[in-house]
Amino acid sequence: GGRGAKAASIDRVVGLIEELRERIKLDGKAEQESYDKFACWCEDTLGRKAKDISSSKDQIEELGALIIKLKAEIASHAAEIVQSKKDLAANVEAQREASEIRDKDHAAYQADKTESEQCVGALEAAV
Repeated sequence: GGRGAKAASIDRVVGLIEELRERIKLDGKAEQESYDKFACWCEDTLGRKAKDISSSKDQIEELGALIIKLKAEIASHAAEIVQSKKDLAANVEAQREASEIRDKDHAAYQADKTESEQCVGALEAAV
C-alpha cells in the first residue's frame, strides 16, 4: 500500500501543480489584457500629448509675434501721445497769444471809439 499511497500523493501533487499552472495561465492572460489596455492608453495619451505640445509650441510662437507687434504699437502710440501733448501745448500757447492780441486790439478800439465819440460830441456842440 505504500507505493499506492505514494502514487496517490504524487498524483495529487501533479494535480495541484496543473491547477496552479492553469491559474497562472489565467492570471497571465488577465495581466496581459491589463498591460495591453495600459499600453494602448499610453500610446493614445503619448500621441495626444505630443500633439498638444506641438500645438502649444505653435501658439507660443504666434503669441510671441503678437507681443512684439503690440509692443511696437505701444511705442508708436506713446510717440503719438507725446506729439499730441506737444501739439496741445502749442495750441494753448497760440490761444494765449491770440487772446493777448485781441485784448490789445480791443483796448485800442475802445480808446479810438471813446476819442471818436468825444470828437463827434465836440463837433455837435460846435455846430
